[in-house]
Amino acid sequence: MSAVILRIAEPLIKQHGKTEERAKSILMLCVAGWNKSVFPADKQGIVEQELIDCFVPKDGSAETVAMTVHIMDMVGDIRRQRFPDIRKVIVDYEVEIMDGRLTLNVSSASIPDAWQEVEGLSGDKE
Repeated sequence: MSAVILRIAEPLIKQHGKTEERAKSILMLCVAGWNKSVFPADKQGIVEQELIDCFVPKDGSAETVAMTVHIMDMVGDIRRQRFPDIRKVIVDYEVEIMDGRLTLNVSSASIPDAWQEVEGLSGDKE
């Protein structure tokens, strides 16, 4: 899972991750986007709102909210297109940046069968 998330995040990190803080924020949004996308479609809006409430300050701009949603949606689209057979939720992750080298360690768990039954393919929209 670590390699998958890094592959998804790599273009964003190259373009926007000029600082350690930005690179870590991009990875955080990629993990959030992955997890949101494995929820059943009818639950993703609720999950998205909870994530926005966590990531964007109450006085945050509409632009910040839009960028957060855009990245999470992009990650979900990539997951469905490139990794449809990976049915795992990320339960924890650690990012380490040392000497310009980024390391990501991901802990994941299989998606509960009930989610797969609701959606057919765990969060894929029909």
